[in-house]
Amino acid sequence: MYVSSKDRFNALYVGVVALIYYAILCAKDWTWVFVSGDSGDWLATANWWMVPQPYGSPLYILLCRFVGLFPGNLAFNVTWFLSAIPAAVSVGIVFLIVKRLTGKNLLALTSSIVLLGSTVLLTQATVVEEYALTTMLLTLAIYFRINDRPYLTALFVGLSATVHVLVLIVALGWVAAEFRYWRPKIKALLLSVGIVAVFYAFILVLMSMDTPRLLAGGLNFKSLMDYLGAVGGSVVGQLSIFEFPLRLWDFVRIVVASLGLALVPIVYSVRQKGVVLIATVFVVVGYYLTCLDYTTWTFLTLAMPALAIMAGIGLDKLKPWHTKFVLVGGIVLILLNSIFMNANVLTQNRPIARDYYNDLSKLPSGAVVATNASFYSLGMFYAMSEGKQLIPVVYPYLTQWKFADYVEWINDTYGTNLPQDVTEVEVVEYFLQNDYDVYFAYYSDRPSYVWDGLVLEGTGHIRKVVEVQECSE
Repeated sequence: MYVSSKDRFNALYVGVVALIYYAILCAKDWTWVFVSGDSGDWLATANWWMVPQPYGSPLYILLCRFVGLFPGNLAFNVTWFLSAIPAAVSVGIVFLIVKRLTGKNLLALTSSIVLLGSTVLLTQATVVEEYALTTMLLTLAIYFRINDRPYLTALFVGLSATVHVLVLIVALGWVAAEFRYWRPKIKALLLSVGIVAVFYAFILVLMSMDTPRLLAGGLNFKSLMDYLGAVGGSVVGQLSIFEFPLRLWDFVRIVVASLGLALVPIVYSVRQKGVVLIATVFVVVGYYLTCLDYTTWTFLTLAMPALAIMAGIGLDKLKPWHTKFVLVGGIVLILLNSIFMNANVLTQNRPIARDYYNDLSKLPSGAVVATNASFYSLGMFYAMSEGKQLIPVVYPYLTQWKFADYVEWINDTYGTNLPQDVTEVEVVEYFLQNDYDVYFAYYSDRPSYVWDGLVLEGTGHIRKVVEVQECSE
């Protein structure tokens, strides 16, 4: 069905309203606290040319660096430009898609309200993370596919995959679901592949540069294999059969909290045409339900626009009163989220990032901070990129200290003489013996979060190391 200029203006209005909503709920500072510890990683890349967590998200790095040039608070700027605005654009695009498919403004508005009421999308729209931007680009790809624009579809799929690698699997799902459509359009597919190849080559460029060896080593085969294999323990298909029921229950709770009454027309829409939408949901949900890493619930953000569109398609085949119920249900979720998922309130209730950053700022210049690879290490890199002089002793995503390039970087940067086969506890002992101030940062008071052999003093999450009783073998 035809989408008029008036429809585009209506979509713009919807997007502006969504942006105002996200602006109200968006944390004004310390936005890398309550959803994902990865945010410290992204903020560090806004200040440093460095290789972030696998598998790199090259387009997101470049955009973070660009936003880092803006005046004002870095965390807020990245949240506003790379999370809140993309999420609002996604809401507006969903309006256009549903209007294109159904020809009804009320259904288009209802689908947009459903997406705006999605708790999952809200959590990503108000913090420093790459999922809102990935979702916007993928939603644009859906829009152009529905309008039979294969080259623009391929363009935005490729760009989306350069923000989050999961989109590559989604793209394979699209091609498999519509093989007859894509088979004669090889050039469009090659465009998408070329975009992905060019952008991810940028990660290799970063490895070859003299960047901090915090999450990846130099450009060599072993370092590259270590980097690519660092998340191997959380790949799809690794979840045990005994854990699956719990994961399924978590999924049900998340979906109900995000979609509410819209689940009824979504289920009904499966009968209708929409293979691209179904393929998107199938791939994303399938990944989450079989992935060892429970934090991958954030990946469900990518499926939310497709589900909201499916709600509009399903409502088109149901009686009008269903639409009213779903619309009211969406508004209720929006209001509830404004109370219980307000990022400012959540940040105040869990001020770990603020307290941790302030504690790091109080440490003496040149202090050694030991920690596990976690949001503590990523937050430390952010503090270092902001100018704090610290020496990081971190397991860079590996279960054993085999990251030779990381040891070399410490030796070159700080003038130490650590052997290549050194353990992390031996590193701490080395710095203690050479009269450095050494601290340990960890999650809680539970001993399991402290490396064996370290004797700590003080209170809080950053405590001084006073002795090493024994070294790891």
